[in-house]
Amino acid sequence: MSSWWAHRGAANETNTPSSGDTDNLQTISQDDVKEVLSEKEEQEQEQVYVKDDRYGWVPASVVRPASVEEGDDKVSVQVQVPMDWEESVTNPAPLMEEAEAQKIRSIRLSDYPGRQLPRQNNTSNSGDGQAKADLTDLKELHEAAVLYNLKERHFRSQPYTRVGDILVAVNPYKWIDGLYDKQKQDYYVDRLILSNNPVNGDSEDSKGISDDNFQESRHDMHLWERIHIEPHVYETSSRAYSGLTDVSSVQNDGNSSSGNQTILVSGQSGAGKTETVKLVITHLATIADSASTNNTDLSTSANPTLSDENEIGTHEVVQKLLECNPVFEAFGNAQTVRNDNSSRFGKFTQLWFDCDSSHNAGAPTGASLVGSSHETYLLEKTRVVQHNVGERSFHIFYQLLAAPQEEKTKIWKGLGPGKHDVPAPTIESFAYLRTCGEGGNASSAHQDDAKGWKETVEGLETFGITGAGQRSLFRALCIILQLGNLQFAPSEDDEERAVCSSPKELKSLSQLMGVDAPLIEEAITSRKLNMGLDKSRNNDEETIKVHLNTQSCRESCNALAKEIYAQVFAMIARTMNEKSARPADPQNFKSINLLDLFGFEVFDVNRFEQLCINYANERLQQKYVMDNFIAVKTEYEEEGIDLFDFSLIDNKPVLALLEGKSIGLISILNDECIRPRGSDTSFVFKLKSIYHKPNEIGNSSRLVSERLHTPYEFGIKHFASDAVVVTYNAENFVERNGDKVADDLMQCACLSSNGLIRASFQYKLDMAVQELEQAEKTKVRKKKSSTALLSQFKVQLEALLDQIRNSRTRYIRCIQPNSEKLPQVLDHQLTLNQLASAGLEIAISISRETYPNRLPYNVVLERFACLMDLSDRHSVNPGSKPKTEKLKECTDILLSKVLKDDNEIVVGGRIAVPYACGKTRVFFRSGCQEVLESRRMELLSGAAATIQRWYQTLMSHRGFKLAKLATSRLQARWRSKSAQKAYKEEKAAIATLQNRTRSFLAKKEVQHRKEEKASVLIQSRFRAGQNRHVPVKKLKQAALLLQRNIRSRMISKHADETSNRVPMLVEAARRNEQMKRVQWRMAKLAPSSSQGEKDEILSECFGLLSYYDTHLHEQRLDTSNYRQKLWEEERVSKEKMGRLEITEAALAASRLEARRSEKEKKKLQSRLKEFKAGASNLKAMLKESTNDLAADVSRTSDAQKSSETTKLEAKVKKLKEELDTERKSNKGIINKMRAKYKHRTKSMKAENDKLKKELDSIEEQHAADIRRMMEALDVAGEGSIASTDYTIRSQATSSDQTQEIQLRQQQNRLDELQTKYTAEIARLQKAIDSRCDNCRKKILVESGMFKF
Repeated sequence: MSSWWAHRGAANETNTPSSGDTDNLQTISQDDVKEVLSEKEEQEQEQVYVKDDRYGWVPASVVRPASVEEGDDKVSVQVQVPMDWEESVTNPAPLMEEAEAQKIRSIRLSDYPGRQLPRQNNTSNSGDGQAKADLTDLKELHEAAVLYNLKERHFRSQPYTRVGDILVAVNPYKWIDGLYDKQKQDYYVDRLILSNNPVNGDSEDSKGISDDNFQESRHDMHLWERIHIEPHVYETSSRAYSGLTDVSSVQNDGNSSSGNQTILVSGQSGAGKTETVKLVITHLATIADSASTNNTDLSTSANPTLSDENEIGTHEVVQKLLECNPVFEAFGNAQTVRNDNSSRFGKFTQLWFDCDSSHNAGAPTGASLVGSSHETYLLEKTRVVQHNVGERSFHIFYQLLAAPQEEKTKIWKGLGPGKHDVPAPTIESFAYLRTCGEGGNASSAHQDDAKGWKETVEGLETFGITGAGQRSLFRALCIILQLGNLQFAPSEDDEERAVCSSPKELKSLSQLMGVDAPLIEEAITSRKLNMGLDKSRNNDEETIKVHLNTQSCRESCNALAKEIYAQVFAMIARTMNEKSARPADPQNFKSINLLDLFGFEVFDVNRFEQLCINYANERLQQKYVMDNFIAVKTEYEEEGIDLFDFSLIDNKPVLALLEGKSIGLISILNDECIRPRGSDTSFVFKLKSIYHKPNEIGNSSRLVSERLHTPYEFGIKHFASDAVVVTYNAENFVERNGDKVADDLMQCACLSSNGLIRASFQYKLDMAVQELEQAEKTKVRKKKSSTALLSQFKVQLEALLDQIRNSRTRYIRCIQPNSEKLPQVLDHQLTLNQLASAGLEIAISISRETYPNRLPYNVVLERFACLMDLSDRHSVNPGSKPKTEKLKECTDILLSKVLKDDNEIVVGGRIAVPYACGKTRVFFRSGCQEVLESRRMELLSGAAATIQRWYQTLMSHRGFKLAKLATSRLQARWRSKSAQKAYKEEKAAIATLQNRTRSFLAKKEVQHRKEEKASVLIQSRFRAGQNRHVPVKKLKQAALLLQRNIRSRMISKHADETSNRVPMLVEAARRNEQMKRVQWRMAKLAPSSSQGEKDEILSECFGLLSYYDTHLHEQRLDTSNYRQKLWEEERVSKEKMGRLEITEAALAASRLEARRSEKEKKKLQSRLKEFKAGASNLKAMLKESTNDLAADVSRTSDAQKSSETTKLEAKVKKLKEELDTERKSNKGIINKMRAKYKHRTKSMKAENDKLKKELDSIEEQHAADIRRMMEALDVAGEGSIASTDYTIRSQATSSDQTQEIQLRQQQNRLDELQTKYTAEIARLQKAIDSRCDNCRKKILVESGMFKF
């Protein structure tokens, strides 16, 4: 099996089991499982990861550990399925079935490093639980922990994870709301750019720090700001922008002090590299645009290094930078099996910034974008002429065919509809676009080609490619498509000679190129070979013409098409660079570089392109190792810091295999290209022959040669691990490495009327001629190997690395989670392969093994001594002039106590401390200094809070004293006002209480009188009701007599009261006379009267006024009470009406009961009729039997008579028994009827008594009402003066008359109801008695009727 996935499993003994875990899977009985589990009930099961052929690593718990004493090498584990397993993993069913069956796996410890199973970072059953934002924070760091940490964050829609300075971006395959909005961009700008100002030299933190150490440690002192910042692509772009002016960070990393930044974005196809680069560029452009807006004094006139022709504003530079993306995507991206918008070229983008010190020196907001440039690498020209099943060529071809019909006709009439209703050409009309294989689909559901065409044209116009230049570009694309439509067939004269068999397509190509068709055909179907100088022709070169076969002609067309597309792509990139205001002197500017290159690629069949891509990734991997380890290796050795084995991460053997001067792969391939008969098989043979002996030339362990390989195949172990093995197929390696177009085709292209093609190919020919002339002048033969594609790429890669080497490098590794493009789902094996190929395991090891942060001893003691207890701080006091050894000792004591809870971390199965003390400074592992800074900030924040509390306490005491004095005065005034108010309220309350008390006593007296009179009335009614047989007429006469007596008593009472009022009337008359006398005296009073007379008259007036005022108040009070009583009488009248309605309802119920009795009577009558009919039938039967008996006696003999008599007697006996039975049943019915009659009689009597009581109560209530009315009238007339008394008496008289009329009406109605009710009761009683008598008589008659 040549696949890399298969070789990865068999290559490294420390990473995969020798025979697979599935071979060790055993099904143990349930009893054995219970026995094993019962032995571990009291022990906590260890949570680990175990290897799995399908999922790479799966979580499990140890149910039976290995016995060290017995030398047991096997461990029994049970797989634990995480809670989110079904939603987050591709094909989750097998593991779930295994867990459900509770199967036990037997694991060999020898298959794992250090004979230990990798442990989980928690004891939960769901992977690593809380996923870490930085993988270096994992306590247990290994491949399984990294996998499940990424899986957990991917499932939570958190695509970004940090590995030190590396950002891991997992393609989420969905748009996450709020992840890329303006608020998120501003957040990272505020936290990482605007707040990252340099520390002033006179700040508190810088006191005591020497000048030599200050610049070195300034960047590290602010690492605490990184805490709690979620990893994001905007974090990388913000740090890169901030690093432009942060010189100390560059010095701290060991790079040049230029401040240039580089962001390397890598990953396999489908991992999201293109989108990530777009996000970074867009964010940087937005920041730069904002910076230029803030720094309005920035202008191109102040930068003489900018060329005049490229002097444009920052906003326009930003706009052109953003417009580059759609153009590059159209000409350089294509749809592949893994990705719908895969970049098929490498791109190195440089963004140039002006960080002039005049713009807020040191502030990153002073960096303004002034230009950009783009360099391209490894354009996949082969995709122009062929692509695999399910893939497409470059987007621009499909966008051209999807353009509006008018625009296509302007470009070339052949793209429009033909004559006679011939439709316009489609994708299927061009061979280069439809060669997607059987079952392929040239269209894309994920690409809007019409929209892409519009964006591409707008982008080209932004860079000045318009009008005729734009038409020439698109006509060049049409030429490429038309080259693919040419067909060739063997000639009739010679089968080895090919001719064009599609003259119509050749004619169309001739019109497009502007070259005669015969010239095009000759250039494609033949070759001119130079045979040297011909002396017979004045030493002219002798050439011969060789005809090509059909296969060679097709290859010629393909080669010309690929070269034309490469020249078009290069022209576009060159034009963009010219129009993007690239600085003429880049030395005066700083740059942020973005490298978007293919990630490490492994396919089922790996060809020349994959070798170039993987070679580039090897160089970048070495760059990462150099940046993060080699650069500080010397410093570690000088400081005495222990280093781990560097060979574990060094990939120099792989590069030696590829780049060896004479025996490297590139050199061997170049030699085959130079050799006249060089072939792919001879290249592979030489390569394997040179490296067939282990441990000799060039460390041949990196070259893999297997017996199953074909003569074209060879394998390479990439990176520093043996796990990444790629098998390459070397077919066409020599041809593709040569990358040469025949001179005949070049000359034919130079004759084209298309300006773009003619200029490009002519420039290429001129450069070749100049090189030859230069070689003749210098007599130095140019090596042909330097023109090989792989050698050219090596030179480009060296130049690229030189540019990157002088910058601060940051890395973004893109990961494709699954091949089905499903969100929140992770393919374990696919992810593990990418982790290995991206070098993340090595990166994590470097991050954990190295010490990225360092501080001098005195800085550590000054900054972090505050974290110790006061009792222990004397132990870390080095004195006034300490020596280095004393500083080291105190620092070691300080850190050991401060970091006692975090003094161990696990790295590769071994324990490591988070810091190391060198000779002159302390080195911190990743995350350690951030923890110290965070604790220091918490302590300082607490101290500041304490100071604030004390200050606030003092201010509060002072304010309290002032407030106390003001409060005392305020309280005094408030108590005075409150006392006055309380006195008035108490006075009013006492008066109200007295009124209420008097009212209560009066009401109580009235109630007592009402109850006394009511009891008398009840007694009288009760005595009146004793005699039930008194006729109604007598009752009426008694009632009338009673009413006359009551009225007479009331009249006599009024007479008594009138006699009592006589003194009051006399007094009133006397007062009236006195008033008249006073008025007369006042009229007679002369002006000269004495003062004594006036005072006497005034005293009499005051007495009269007091008298009238008192009586007026009493009169008003009496009037109010009278009105209140009237309202009460109205309420009582309503209650009486309700009682009358209740009485009527009871009467209606009695009527209903009478009707029910009538129905019962009818039923009894029907039953009696039935009884009578039965008795008459029985009598008839008896009579008939008697007659029959007498007749039979007279006719038969004595013996017969006796037998017949016996039968008749038995029959008569039977009839008697039936009669007795019927009589008994009738007797039971009669008893029931009697009981029912008694019950109804009793209920009627009770109801009659109830009605009588209600009538009595109504009469008593009437009497009480009359009495209250009379009392009210009496009270209302007391104590009034003559005129007022007359008015009130008249009103009372009229009201009394009205009330008396109403009472009489009610009394009449009650009398009528009583009469009606009495009559109805008498009638019902009489009817019931008569019915009962009749029933009794009938029953007696019927009961006696059956006696014999």
